[in-house]
Amino acid sequence: LEFRRVLFRSVYLEIVGFWTPEYLENKIEKLKQVKEPVILLIDRKLKCSEKDFPSQEVIFFDKKIPANEVMQILRKYEEKKFSEDRTRLEDMEFSISGELINLEEIASEKGVMPDALKEVVADRLAKAEELEKAGRLEKAGEPGKSGESERTGEFGKARELEELRESGKAKEFGKIKEFGKFEDLEKYRGYALLENYLIHRKLLEKIDMGLEKPGLVETYADVVKVFESFGLDRSLYYPVLDYLKYKVIWAGLSEESARVRKAGV
Repeated sequence: LEFRRVLFRSVYLEIVGFWTPEYLENKIEKLKQVKEPVILLIDRKLKCSEKDFPSQEVIFFDKKIPANEVMQILRKYEEKKFSEDRTRLEDMEFSISGELINLEEIASEKGVMPDALKEVVADRLAKAEELEKAGRLEKAGEPGKSGESERTGEFGKARELEELRESGKAKEFGKIKEFGKFEDLEKYRGYALLENYLIHRKLLEKIDMGLEKPGLVETYADVVKVFESFGLDRSLYYPVLDYLKYKVIWAGLSEESARVRKAGV
């Protein structure tokens, strides 16, 4: 058996139902050639032990395969994979452009877990938002308030790096790589993270205007038509409604009878 979906990698599971010295010797040699993780399920009646299968995950069972133990091992691999991907993604740049970006497609392209990518993207969005906020305070002439934020130092650093780059001295001061990180954050400004997508606020504004057109949207079925016209994946319907502060009032199972109202209206 092979597991791939959760871990975004292969983990093989093999049930060992019989055992002979020759079989054991051949099996050990084959396992040495396998690069992917292998979980061995071994009938407890067989006269072998974990020592016979070095560097492998071994579970002994009586008649019934212990699914919980298998899942515990899979979760361990998942946590390891997530941590490795998170570290890899820290210094990795992604192509961020357009009004609707599918993070699952980027994760597939980079060979990483979608949840690891989402966590890194969420962190970058937060930093970009804090830098933007600090910039607004600076422009509004409120240095005192901006100075209260830990990220204000980041904004000042970004401004310093910008000045160094414009003067051509960024390389001289060894700031090229550091400036690149701030420059990369600029790409995330204006986006919101909903489910497995980055959606630009401009697109969300367009959707909101479409929903607010008089007489156009009364039911959830009407909302679906608007969302389809913008090419939204169905997994985004409720997150977008929530982001735009809409509520769906169900009066049964039919989308035609479910009423949609904006909070405060």
